[in-house]
Amino acid sequence: METTDMIRPRPVHLVKNFFDVPERRRSTILLGSEKIDGVFMFARKGIGYSRTGEKYLSLLRAAQLMNSILPDHVVIAEWCTYDDGGDRGPVNIISGNMRRNTEFTGSWTCHIHDVIPINDFDDGLCFKPFVERILRAGPLYNGLHIKENPQVVLCGEKAQVAFANNIISGGGEGAVFKEVDGIWIAGKKNHLQMKIKATCSYDLECIGIELGREGTKYEGKFGKLIYRWTDGRTVSARGRISEAQGALYLADPTTCTGKIFQVDGMCLTPDGMIREPVTIMERVDKKVADV
Repeated sequence: METTDMIRPRPVHLVKNFFDVPERRRSTILLGSEKIDGVFMFARKGIGYSRTGEKYLSLLRAAQLMNSILPDHVVIAEWCTYDDGGDRGPVNIISGNMRRNTEFTGSWTCHIHDVIPINDFDDGLCFKPFVERILRAGPLYNGLHIKENPQVVLCGEKAQVAFANNIISGGGEGAVFKEVDGIWIAGKKNHLQMKIKATCSYDLECIGIELGREGTKYEGKFGKLIYRWTDGRTVSARGRISEAQGALYLADPTTCTGKIFQVDGMCLTPDGMIREPVTIMERVDKKVADV
């Protein structure tokens, strides 16, 4: 593939849920780190990209700084912003600004997840062990804006789960675990990179239907259900609703409005919204919503 402008459709090694991996497939010794509540990015040749390879102007300064230190590597990181009081910015606001390619001029920090030689990244495969890759980055990048995400050696499932739970109980998003000698494979989701994250589940009242976004395959069709949330706000989620079921809801909204549905998410964001909400099913056994 070309290495100037083209970025493969699934350019990064994905992270699999810890408990979806059979215990026999998990290494006894893993490196654990906090799952930072920011926006995923990778920097390649001074340009910042989203997980799917979309260029983000917001990441330009971070990407240029990373490139000035290791120009022959791709840096994978979590990008976080901060307000004047030093509090981390809400992810839904950060992500929205980035997707609109708005230049960001406030305070920010990138927490490094991995560093891949650029040729290996473009090939989609790196055999260099993770511990060597991350050790290459730490001493070079630990500064005001670019920081290594500290790795902790954890032996056995009990210690690994306790590590994640300790982060979650302290208000964090969860933990990421990587094999010490793990290779890097673009587009894969397997035992080499796993996560345990905070989750939440609510039974919410459906109050309407949202049409699919313009320019998508759902344009003019059923997109999401709208749920009543707190403080006059709403939550929209699709999830496990098939196109056929969505068409029925759109044809007759009374079949969904006023009904209670289970909506799951990663966790609550700092501003009290469900992060990555997903509609699971209608709760025909419930008449009263949780919110």
